[in-house]
Amino acid sequence: MSRNILIALAACSGLAQAYDCATVDAALRQQFAILEPMVDSPAAYDENKANAAHTEIRRLLTTDADKSWDCDFSQAREQGLQMATASDHKFRAYSWDDASGGTMRFNLGLWQYRDATGKTRVIDAHPEWEKREDVSGNSDNVTGLYTADLGERGTVYLLEESAQGSSNALAVSLQLLRVQGDKPEAAALVRSHGKDLSSIAFAYDRDSLPGTTSQYPHFGYDAASKTLRVPLIENTQKFPDGEVTGKTLDYRYDGTYFVYVKDGAASEYSNPL
Repeated sequence: MSRNILIALAACSGLAQAYDCATVDAALRQQFAILEPMVDSPAAYDENKANAAHTEIRRLLTTDADKSWDCDFSQAREQGLQMATASDHKFRAYSWDDASGGTMRFNLGLWQYRDATGKTRVIDAHPEWEKREDVSGNSDNVTGLYTADLGERGTVYLLEESAQGSSNALAVSLQLLRVQGDKPEAAALVRSHGKDLSSIAFAYDRDSLPGTTSQYPHFGYDAASKTLRVPLIENTQKFPDGEVTGKTLDYRYDGTYFVYVKDGAASEYSNPL
């Protein structure tokens, strides 16, 4: 066989192995299809099958991740993958149900990001949780991601996640992250009650949602005014776990921190994914 033919065959082989969003998406969907009956029914949980599916999902999402930034993984998302991508395509968060929970749900997650050199990296979400004994899984349910360009402070990613504690109790958190060197780090840029916070959260009873809306409250971010909007939740006699008011607390970036400015008006609850 001539040298030219060998080169041509090698080139064809390389094309055949090229990254393809649709192929990876279909493979992910197959793994989530394995998990689906376990998520729907705790009685169907099979630890070995679930762990094998989790391992394959991680492999599919981490292999050649630098080629996946433009993939929307629509099939996998319909089957159970949660995904949010920053507008600058330099940070992405994945999460999925680990299928082991009942009324309380647990999640696994990955963070994909470009480091200071532009290299794409993927790590387990929330590395700071590794030493915690009060949590299962390594992520909550990813529900949104905002990109905040803060000038000299650089780009900060506002990652929203939710957690279900019971059939009615829901908690929503927002973590501020920025990539420093080769890893994401917490950015303590919310000043509240004399403290500088890198994460904020609220919890509520889903039965307290206003009767005219079926949408859940989310954090909001207005890039033009650099304003962070936090849903106002009140603990009332009727809803001691938190009542949704339809109002927001506004925190505006002043060049150094997000600081409280005023009570916001009622706003539409929209998922920032």
